[in-house]
Amino acid sequence: MTMLDAKGFSLIELLIVVSIIAIITGIAMPSWRDYIQAARRIDATGALLHIAARQEQFRLQDQRYANTETLGTTGNTSDGHYEMRVVVTTAGFEATATVDLNGKQHDDTECWSFGIDETGRRWSRSTDGTDTTTKCWRS
Repeated sequence: MTMLDAKGFSLIELLIVVSIIAIITGIAMPSWRDYIQAARRIDATGALLHIAARQEQFRLQDQRYANTETLGTTGNTSDGHYEMRVVVTTAGFEATATVDLNGKQHDDTECWSFGIDETGRRWSRSTDGTDTTTKCWRS
């Protein structure tokens, strides 16, 4: 049997293919992670918009804003990536969503917390308190 009759891949060819796959994976993974984080942010913004709509609906009927028990909002968003909190005063409300430290979104330092109030003002902040509203709240 000569070398020309041999079938299969040489070790060099196999190493080249493995190296190419490793390079492509190394380039693609950070971008994929960013897309996943952005998709999870929709969980927070959607929940906040839902709370704001429910608050306005409640206010139309009862002439005041509702506490979280009345609204039936839970402590976490539907996917569990953010912890929800609603503070109600006589003048209005502020709903916030903050990254759950035990969740999969805990390394999203850029869009750490989201909020909305009775005027419809939206905000977002990073872990160091920087305003990231224009990047994190996508309309």
